[in-house]
Amino acid sequence: LWSFEMAMYRMLRKTNGERTTMTWLVSNAGFAMKYCRSTKFVKELAHNVQNYYPERLHRCFFFYAPAVFRIFWGMIKPFIDKTTKSKFVFVHGTDEAIAKELEEHFNLDELEDHFFGRSPSESWDPDQYWADCQKVELEMIEYRQDRLAQLDKRDKNREKRKKKKKAKSTATAEK
Repeated sequence: LWSFEMAMYRMLRKTNGERTTMTWLVSNAGFAMKYCRSTKFVKELAHNVQNYYPERLHRCFFFYAPAVFRIFWGMIKPFIDKTTKSKFVFVHGTDEAIAKELEEHFNLDELEDHFFGRSPSESWDPDQYWADCQKVELEMIEYRQDRLAQLDKRDKNREKRKKKKKAKSTATAEK
């Protein structure tokens, strides 16, 4: 959920607070049952995403999903609501077939090559990534504090307007 929160914050920052949705690209390369000892984590993740981040997921594409994954998906599907379920897309076949499927949803010139696009992938430096995450987390805290202050001010203004309205209607009734 921390990664999800980070993504949500970055989206809010990029869109100046406008509500928007995200698309996930998930590679299941190397997935094995030994990594999946319980469905509890996935149930909890699905519950949290659909109840605390409603309508934030536009679509989620899965690649290289082995047969065991489809069995697992069959086990958790009953716990996911119909709208959320429809957002998951399982892309199968060769790399070319996957790229062709994704081309219906993305501009492949803008999609990184490790996700079947034509844009070169950036090199990944874990130390720089962690430093960036820490910086963004501090920004998130500041953003939330500012947002809470805005909401508090809005609520106080609403309360003032209600009191004025009530006082005005009481004065009118007394006449």
